Amino acid sequence: MDARPIFILITYWTVLIYGEISLDIDQSDVCEGTSVTLTCTVDPPQMSMTWRRSGIRIASCSPTCFNQESYHNITFNTTVGIVYIKKTSLIRDGGEWQCMPLGSRGTENKTLTITARASSTMKDKGRLLFTDGMVTNVTCYTGTIDSTVTFAWYIDSTGNVLPGQTSGVINGGTASYLQLTGTKQLNNKTLYCSATNQCGTGNTDNITLDIRYRPTVHVEPSTSPYKIIEGNQLTLTCTVDDSNPQPTSFTWSKDRGSITGQSSSVFRLTSVQRSQAGQYTCTANNGVGTGTSTSVQVDVLYPPTVSTPSIYKIPESDVLSVTCSSTPGNPNDTNYRWTGPDRYRSTGSTLRIADIKRSQTGVYNCTATNIMIPTSTNIQQTGTGTSQTTIDVLYGPTVSVLSESVVIEESNPLTVSCMVDSNPVSTIKWYGLDGRVVSNNKDLVINNINRHQSGIYNCTAITVLQPTNGTQQTKTDSKTVLVDVRYLDPVIIQSDTTDVDEGQPFNLSCSTNSNPIASMTWSSPASNSRQLTTNSINYYKHIADCLDTGIYTCTAVNSHIQKTVTKSQDVNIRCYPRQYPNINHVMRVFGNVSETVLLSVSILAYPQPTFTWYRLDKPININDELYQQVDVINSTNIFMSTLTVKINSSELYGDYKINISNDINHAILIISLTTQSVPDIPSELILDSLSHSSICIKLKPGFDGGDTQEFIFEDSVDNTTWITSSTVTLTSEGDVLNGCIENLNPDTAYFVRVIASNKFGSSKPVQLVTRQPLRTSANPHESDQSEDNTALIVCLCLAIVIIIGLIIGFIYQRRKRSTAEGDNKTSGSSIKNTSNSSIYNSLELNTRTESLPSPYSNLGDASRGDKPVSSPYENLGESSGSKPVTSPYSNLGDASGSYKNVDDASGPYINSGETSRSDPEYNPYINVSKTSPSPYVNLRDASRSNY
Repeated sequence: MDARPIFILITYWTVLIYGEISLDIDQSDVCEGTSVTLTCTVDPPQMSMTWRRSGIRIASCSPTCFNQESYHNITFNTTVGIVYIKKTSLIRDGGEWQCMPLGSRGTENKTLTITARASSTMKDKGRLLFTDGMVTNVTCYTGTIDSTVTFAWYIDSTGNVLPGQTSGVINGGTASYLQLTGTKQLNNKTLYCSATNQCGTGNTDNITLDIRYRPTVHVEPSTSPYKIIEGNQLTLTCTVDDSNPQPTSFTWSKDRGSITGQSSSVFRLTSVQRSQAGQYTCTANNGVGTGTSTSVQVDVLYPPTVSTPSIYKIPESDVLSVTCSSTPGNPNDTNYRWTGPDRYRSTGSTLRIADIKRSQTGVYNCTATNIMIPTSTNIQQTGTGTSQTTIDVLYGPTVSVLSESVVIEESNPLTVSCMVDSNPVSTIKWYGLDGRVVSNNKDLVINNINRHQSGIYNCTAITVLQPTNGTQQTKTDSKTVLVDVRYLDPVIIQSDTTDVDEGQPFNLSCSTNSNPIASMTWSSPASNSRQLTTNSINYYKHIADCLDTGIYTCTAVNSHIQKTVTKSQDVNIRCYPRQYPNINHVMRVFGNVSETVLLSVSILAYPQPTFTWYRLDKPININDELYQQVDVINSTNIFMSTLTVKINSSELYGDYKINISNDINHAILIISLTTQSVPDIPSELILDSLSHSSICIKLKPGFDGGDTQEFIFEDSVDNTTWITSSTVTLTSEGDVLNGCIENLNPDTAYFVRVIASNKFGSSKPVQLVTRQPLRTSANPHESDQSEDNTALIVCLCLAIVIIIGLIIGFIYQRRKRSTAEGDNKTSGSSIKNTSNSSIYNSLELNTRTESLPSPYSNLGDASRGDKPVSSPYENLGESSGSKPVTSPYSNLGDASGSYKNVDDASGPYINSGETSRSDPEYNPYINVSKTSPSPYVNLRDASRSNY
């Protein structure tokens, strides 16, 4: 039976059931790396298709293709599926490909054959050993047997092809064999082997040729001869020109003799010496063989050496000749030069100086030189050999001293140095006043010199000269020194007496011994001093005063030795008690009931006085609990007595008397204790200035009544109606207050008065009284003509008063000096006249006291009420006697004059029986009785010269 119809029938049914599938490859055998396209066609159209290679799914398309790799480009459009491979890979793409529509059991298979380019591998290249001249076989083979493969061998580049290879099979691959002869020219060259087939040449294997051969070396520096200066570092390096492998050891030789201890390529001498000059070679060994360099001549350069005498002694003015001998250096051409002090220069091997001087003593250097040019720098250097000689010029002594006259203070150590200039050192001796030796060295030393050692001392120097060539000589010289010992002895004071009656003279004598003459000074308690250049000085006081009591000091100064000696002498002036004149005294003390106050007086007297306090003319019982008395000695002639009063009732107010007495005389003072009250009227009230709208006044406050006071300024145009000014601002100048009444009418006559006020009330008004009516100026530009005229008149009056006072004082001094001797014979006669008394004006009070206004202040035309009040002291200038007698204490409280006769009620002393205090100018000073003599009569003028 014919089978063809049956096959056709089966095929028809298969196509009918599965459809027709065809797979085509544009190239069934391709070279790796080229492109290929696989096309799968289906009929009828299908909705999806799957691609597989060697049974592994590559991608699924429906119609978009999924899971495809980036190196495959797969597309499908229901009838045609295409796989495009741009760059084929033997491993990735070679094998059987299959395309199959989804849901169909029909497939189409095709095999894609990919051929790779031929690659080559060198066999046993790690075990290849090349030595210079050795023949070695090198094998190169492929991984497969391919009859189409051809091999090529070349060095470094394809243009340098090596012939002589043969082909064969090894290890299942086609191979090529190369017979290679190793030469050192091939060292480090690269040997390549390449295999080529129809797809090209693949990987090329290579090997770097390591040809082993012995070293070739030379010595650096290679210049021969190599010149180096002695003492420098010599460094020779064995430089390898060519070697494989590199040398592992080196040896050095000098003049064909091996140098031990040198196995490095560098031969080093830290400080080359002339004995190390010679031929140097090096040998290197690398295990293949050895190589030896050519020799290098080392030429060591060095300077010449010289010698001279270390010291040469020669007398001054002789001829010096010293020779310098030398040993030549390398090179041996030598020059000589001498140098010495003061820039001395000469050439030649001999030092020669005619008529040598001491200034030419010193170190001289002989320098021998040659010229050395080392190879390393090729720069000329000078080789130097030096030797020094000390030229010691000998000369006799010249003696000198710092001063031919020495001044020294007695008891000090004396050191006088004698300077000697000689060579060699001289023997020095000092000769004293008697010609005997007092010192055997340059210093004359006297540890504790006295005035008897003044005189002339002699220093003598002896020098022995011993030259290097010649005979010994002896030289001498000397100098004298005058030693002036200066001194100042303690002063000695001699006095007639240490207790002197006031009014009598006293004399103090002071003396000393001094070289030179001293400058002597007496200083007194009053700080008066007298200075003379002398060794004896006197202090003479013609009329002693109570204030002259104190310490008198005599001072002697020797300025040449900066020494001062002093001695003091106490002098006590016997005098009657009086108030101490140098402090302010307050004679009115205020206090309230239940308060405690202090009544105090400071007294000048000698000898020490006694103090007795009285109340109502009876001695106070100081043991009474109301009173306590304390007496204090401030100094030899200054004393203080203080009475403490506890005010328990108003009965304790009033006058308190104190009787001060010593063996010369006594005095009584009165202090008033009062309660606080209305203030006193101002003690002074004068016109200061006058303008078109103001009147300015100066006032001195009176007693403030024990409380802070203020002042009320009033003005009036009719002296009847008074207007209080509220614009007055007071300023102070010491104890004077200044104030101005402002906002007055121009060209208007005014009356002005002032009232003092405190918390206890107001004083009576005090009206300002002037020589001319007070009238403000007509306009602001008009000058204060009236005030100017007033000031001019006041100045003229003051000038006249001063001139008259000077004339009267001069006449009084003349008269008093003429009667001084009769007035001071006894102290008894000096206290019987009571017509001239002196005021005490020094009292110390506690903080509750106030200063009592001076009873001698001129109140001018001030009024109390409607009538002007005149001062009870305005006529003090009219003395009851024909001759005015002035006490040195008359001006302590009042510049207008002294105390008047106690019989005069207007004076400061009143009868003890008068206790009335109705007068506001009540004076606190009172005598015990009218017959008590004043202690201040006939006192001599303290202003007379003390010398």
